Amino acid sequence: MQTVETLLKRCTVPGCTEERADKSEDATNRHCRKHRAEAQKRHMDTKAEKNGARAWHDGVEAMAKHLAEQFDKYSSRTREGHYIQRFAGPEIADIIRRCARPALPS
Repeated sequence: MQTVETLLKRCTVPGCTEERADKSEDATNRHCRKHRAEAQKRHMDTKAEKNGARAWHDGVEAMAKHLAEQFDKYSSRTREGHYIQRFAGPEIADIIRRCARPALPS
């Protein structure tokens, strides 16, 4: 004999007495509509935050690579293959200000 609990499936969030949104036997989501929507919103917010952090990191990496390429244009070597130091801090800052910026991807 089935109990009332099995006939009327409830949300598993403590204190909630609403029926589950998905009542099928093999349902994996055991929340009511309200709590399911809240969980989905948290998931999407976390996903957006991770994507934003990944994009920022990718941008920093791309800018570092781009600046290295720009400074390579100004580098020169001796016959022995050693680099000659040619820049002071203000000159480096000026090169960074003047160098071409990476293009936005299409």
